[in-house]
Parts: sequence; structure tokens; C-alpha cells
Amino acid sequence: MSNTNYFSVSELAALGNVSRQTILYYDKHNLLKPNFIDSNGYRYYHFKEYLILEIILNFRKLGMSVDEIKAYINEKSPEALDNILMNKATEYELTIKKLKCLLADIEIVRTNLAAINKYNVGSLTIHQQEQEILILSPLVDKKAPIKTRIKILGNFNLPLYKSNHFKSCKVSWIITANDFLNGECRKKRYYCSPTYVDSNNKKKIILPAGN
Repeated sequence: MSNTNYFSVSELAALGNVSRQTILYYDKHNLLKPNFIDSNGYRYYHFKEYLILEIILNFRKLGMSVDEIKAYINEKSPEALDNILMNKATEYELTIKKLKCLLADIEIVRTNLAAINKYNVGSLTIHQQEQEILILSPLVDKKAPIKTRIKILGNFNLPLYKSNHFKSCKVSWIITANDFLNGECRKKRYYCSPTYVDSNNKKKIILPAGN
């Protein structure tokens, strides 16, 4: 058979502006088989294979996987094309939604960081506080070991995270007046947070307005 009207692997790769290895990769995954292989083992492609390569490359630009492209090539029709495009559009809409959540998380972290930077470490800051309803953790025993305290804090933190994203509200703690005045601020009695998160069946208290 004359090879005059056929393309070698390198020639077909040049037409698609891809590497020779890319053509062989699609061959390995049964996406783009050669029209024939000569006695020396050289692969040759015709116009039909060139058109298939165009389909593959255009689908790859749309982010299609090898399996998705293979499914379409095995059943080429307007209906099959519309179906695969609709599925990919749905997938990208979910990706966009997830990325928007990640952007929101970044803003939460930056906002929290800006708030932290306003305060000097090791100093006491007094500010005006509006009345607020807080939810409380279970009571923390003053003699509880650190492992127990971390467990209480960890379990209290869990509901404050929304669908694996960063928490958007602060967690504080409550100590007795005597412990505060004696400088024993590590003797936490409760962990607490505002009630604008899910607070069903949680113990609540009112933090009065004031300094």
C-alpha cells in the first residue's frame, strides 16, 4: 500500500500542533488508532483519523476526560454531543460554586487576621459590647487535663464549620471574676460563640451590653 496519502505519527502531530507522544498516548487509550501499521511497525493515519484528532483536541479544550471523549467517539450523534456538554456544564457549575466558597473562606481568614492585628498581644483591650446571646460548651472542670479540655473545645468547634469550610464566627471562653482578677486566665469554665450558627439544643446565656 502506498503511503503517499497517509500521515506518519510526526506529520499528524504537526497538523494538530501536539507532540508525537500525545498521538501515541491517544492510540494507547484506543482514542486514535492508526489507519494501518506497515511491516516495519510504522503507524499511518488518513483523513478520518485527522478528523478524530480534531474532535479529541477540541474536547480536551473543554476539559473533557479521555473516557468522556471515548464515549462520544463510540456514539457520535447530536444527542450524544448535547448530553456530554450538558453534563460538563453541570460539573463546571458545581466547581464554580466550590471556588466561590473558597474565595469566601479566604475573605473570612483575612477579616479575622485584620481583627487580630488591631490588638496588641499581652495587653488588655476594653471596648463597647452590644447585648449578645451566646451558646455554651459543657462545663470545663478546672482540674481537667489538657486532653479533656481540647476534646471539649474540639467538639464545640465542629458545628461552627460550614460544610468543611472555615468557621465564620469567633470562639471565646468564660472564666470566673476571681480567676480573671488573680491572673489565672487559663482556668476556662466554658467555651462560647454567638448564636447565629446552628444552636439547637445548646445551652444559651445573655451577654449584657457594656464595656
